[in-house]
Amino acid sequence: DLHADFQISHLIHKKKIRSSDKSLYSLSINSIDLPLTAERGRSCFKNVLSDSDRKILALAFFLASVQQNPDDQIVVFDDPVSSFDNERKRAITKKIGDICQSVEQVIILTHDVGFLREIEWEPNLHDKAFLVITNDGTNSNLDNSQDTKDYLEDNHRKRIKRLLEMQNTGIFENNFEAECRKLMEH
Repeated sequence: DLHADFQISHLIHKKKIRSSDKSLYSLSINSIDLPLTAERGRSCFKNVLSDSDRKILALAFFLASVQQNPDDQIVVFDDPVSSFDNERKRAITKKIGDICQSVEQVIILTHDVGFLREIEWEPNLHDKAFLVITNDGTNSNLDNSQDTKDYLEDNHRKRIKRLLEMQNTGIFENNFEAECRKLMEH
């Protein structure tokens, strides 16, 4: 569901680690058994999956554990989409929206305005409470007066103003092209 480039063929619980809440598992991906640690010249978890695939697998395990026991939970996502492409961001947003229907509270922290836009478009998320923490370089302020759409539009207007200033002065910052792209994507 999260647009991974692999499928888990089977997952076997091997044993519970003494004096810990952790367990060891045997993992098979695309019908290939993968040990967690490398043996000379053999495939293992670390050298078969990319960093992004390992992150998506960890997120999938976390989402599955939340879905198995949703009652009275407060779930915090700290930048859950960092380093993921747009397809995965949309899939993750949908899954978070599904989780919102069964848990007590979901808190999402992000710096990714594109992800914030995905949240705005997700039916199970767009009408939820929204807080913005701004930082002017010296102080951080909490602003809960805006909804997501207003914040995104204000951000859009600020970007347009900044780009017009660069054009009018002829002094272009290093991130000019990136800011133009964000404007076009918006």
